[in-house]
Amino acid sequence: TSIGGIDTEGNLLEYRDDEAVVGRAMLRNARRAVLLADHSKFSRAAMSRLGHLREFNTLVTDRRPAGGTMQMIREAGCELIVASET
Repeated sequence: TSIGGIDTEGNLLEYRDDEAVVGRAMLRNARRAVLLADHSKFSRAAMSRLGHLREFNTLVTDRRPAGGTMQMIREAGCELIVASET
């Protein structure tokens, strides 16, 4: 799935409630959860909470995040894949 933003605490956010509802349903029914988020999604606020980064197995992004964001990803136990480095 993709999201509107990831705040500094690792909460996954959407701009519309209906998108968050669909995202939560997909996450509940997934055997493996992979999040796609380009670098512009980090430290961004939005209205509706979809979940938390720790609920995902893998995060795929286009650029290696800055130090604080990297720490948050590690603490969430989420595998990080940077597409530009593969």
